Amino acid sequence: MTSFPVHFFVGSPLTINVDGEDDGRIISIYGLNENLSKYGTIRENDIDDICKKFFSEYSEILGVNSEDLKTVSIRLRGGKYYVHCQQQYKDVSVDKCYLSFVIDQNCKTNKILCSIIKDINLNVNAGITQQDAESVAIKHFLDDNQISSYNMRIPAQLLIMPNKIESDCNSLLVYKVVLIYEDEYRSINNEYFIDANTAKIFKIEENWRDATLSGSLRLPYYQSYNSGVDYVYCGNTDFEIYNSLGGEEASGTTNSNGTFSIYFNESVAQYYFYASIGDTEFNQWCYTNYDDPSYFKVQGTFNWFGSSMTIYPYFYVDSSCLDYDYLPCNVYYHVNKMHDYFTGSPFNFSDMNFKMYSKLLCSVDLNGKSHGTWIEFGEEGGISWAKSASCINHEYSHCVIYHIYDNSWIGNESYNQPSAMDEGFPDYFDCAYRNDDVHCEGLTGAERQLSNSYQYNSNEDWYWNSQVISGACWDVRSTVTDIDVDLLVFNALFHKPYTFSQFLDCILEEDDDPVYGGNNDVSNGTPHLEDILQAFYIHQIYPSDPDVPPAAPLNLSVGEQSNHPYLTWDANPEPDLAGYHVYRKLAGEEQYSQVTAQPCTTNYFLDIGVYTGSISEAYYYVRAIDNSSILSGLSNIDHITVNYAPDKKSIEPDVVSILPGYYALDSNFPNPFNPVTQIQYQLPEASKVHLSIYNMNGQLVEILVNEYKAAGFHAVQWDASKQPSGVYLYRFQAGEFRDMKKCILIK
Repeated sequence: MTSFPVHFFVGSPLTINVDGEDDGRIISIYGLNENLSKYGTIRENDIDDICKKFFSEYSEILGVNSEDLKTVSIRLRGGKYYVHCQQQYKDVSVDKCYLSFVIDQNCKTNKILCSIIKDINLNVNAGITQQDAESVAIKHFLDDNQISSYNMRIPAQLLIMPNKIESDCNSLLVYKVVLIYEDEYRSINNEYFIDANTAKIFKIEENWRDATLSGSLRLPYYQSYNSGVDYVYCGNTDFEIYNSLGGEEASGTTNSNGTFSIYFNESVAQYYFYASIGDTEFNQWCYTNYDDPSYFKVQGTFNWFGSSMTIYPYFYVDSSCLDYDYLPCNVYYHVNKMHDYFTGSPFNFSDMNFKMYSKLLCSVDLNGKSHGTWIEFGEEGGISWAKSASCINHEYSHCVIYHIYDNSWIGNESYNQPSAMDEGFPDYFDCAYRNDDVHCEGLTGAERQLSNSYQYNSNEDWYWNSQVISGACWDVRSTVTDIDVDLLVFNALFHKPYTFSQFLDCILEEDDDPVYGGNNDVSNGTPHLEDILQAFYIHQIYPSDPDVPPAAPLNLSVGEQSNHPYLTWDANPEPDLAGYHVYRKLAGEEQYSQVTAQPCTTNYFLDIGVYTGSISEAYYYVRAIDNSSILSGLSNIDHITVNYAPDKKSIEPDVVSILPGYYALDSNFPNPFNPVTQIQYQLPEASKVHLSIYNMNGQLVEILVNEYKAAGFHAVQWDASKQPSGVYLYRFQAGEFRDMKKCILIK
């Protein structure tokens, strides 16, 4: 999926990305900087009305009326609202067309991620009835699968589908019908999209379905996949016997690695055996079965043998049992562990508090599969995939992401990157939970390595490309150690990104949250900007947001060439890079001066203004600059000996003089900082300069500059080691020019 920028002006310049491969739909809008409090108080109950006012201002750009965007979810996490809307047209939903944005703690939103079809002009009066559409779907379902029965999960619903076939119409009116079938060997779940005028089948997709949880199991479980006996026992197990009418006949507790006897008072009847956890190690959010679609249970007819009867259910474990007998408990154990992982700290994702159905031994052509609200495992390649903790964690994580995206997958078969994200993030959370960089290690066809340097390849399938996005996240996890990167990745998903670049934008925005020391303005950097950018650049993933600064150049080295200092550094990979600026400080100078008048477009620079020698030192650093004139942070500082001394002008070469054309005060760097930061300013002519620091109570903290300065580029450091953490203001005056900016000290 590619995009290109289109510039509009709505009070300030916006960058709008339009899908260049699909049907020209808008996929993102950057540079909003909107304070939504102007539309009303930001409260959850009022956000829907605020959205309509907000969207109406951008309706011309979006190509839809504000009334055609229906708010479907509002999530409050960490003081921020994550808002997700569905596109409609004349009260009919448009399939997979959405709009998402985030309202930060300051009531601001900076970007919109979306997939919007502009200017729909469609007659929504169907030419066939719901019953006609259902009949078409049912006939195809029965004939194609060679079955004689079905269940209709969702009757025919009217829907608008994007249309790539007809060049004169960008959308199509369809009926959506969902049919399911299950027997002891297979389950079939299909979505049919029927043309609402011609009754032709427009598209068929697999569907998922809801299920409930009954009963549980606590016996042995596999710590990891192993063809041998690689299991541990879970402790004590509660068990119960119910008759076919649901009445409890008996119950008790036994060790999960022991035998037990249970007594009941019926001569001949049909009974069900349930085993459940007797302690509070974790909640019971999963049940498993082999071939029964309703319960995990042992079902059979038991005869009366006198005063008592001993029952050994078929999942009782001893040395003669098959490996299959461990599978229900293994899936049950690991699903519950993953449930507690996501619903507990730091994620606190309560959407997973539902009872999940897990089906086993489904097919010899299946390894594992998630349906959004239930999961299943097969025996592809002769492997019992339900024995793998890694595979179970992956399928459960699929369900988590499905719920984050409001009961929808990120991708579909049309787009490689979103589908790769569907696979990559479950790999990441499986590996993060186990603290292991290999997903499904040793399992042929499923093993994926997160410690990699892969780059997106459109010729590879999304399973291969999933390693690109999971690898980038894993690289961040390996380098950023002072915050919970897993939570950073998790929260970025609530922005609803659909491309690798959009996800990078979202993870940077989350990193700029004040809880991590940010200030909700990525243009002046984020607390972990360099580490995150470098991790994603390994995989050639670059930001879409034009406000994100370039990464600081790496590995600056100063040597000698032709009797002048010769600088080299690693080239930055950003596609929108304009070049680099070089900064130098000579003996006797207090501050660095910018040497380059225009950005240097190579990753090397010969400083002809200074001769190398043996008298004093010249120090250098380099900053990258992009096409939006946003500067990166500083490279490392390096130095070389030169023939220059302030008191011996005869040996000082003529230094190239670069004078700015206007007054300016730059944002301090780094910001936030601890305890030293640098403030740069420029003077077009010699001026009296006053630069001072104030706290938020308006009290003067320190005067940094109060003297005449020559024309040029200047910088001054503020050492705040004696000041408490907090927000400070630095006020600058030169001649008639005045400016003030904010900096954040975090200790």
